Amino acid sequence: MTTRVAVADTVDRKRAALFSHVSQLSSSLAAQLPAADYAAVFGVESFIRVQGDEQLM
Repeated sequence: MTTRVAVADTVDRKRAALFSHVSQLSSSLAAQLPAADYAAVFGVESFIRVQGDEQLM
């Protein structure tokens, strides 16, 4: 991982968005987590920075 972003301030909105997709909840392990555990697991997002030949606009 090259970049980690703390998203704890928006984790409640992320969880609410998950629950807006009712058809996907039965297969989602994330949906089975209590709110506090969800925040602990999904409060930080990690990314890998990829450098390519193309310049993004």
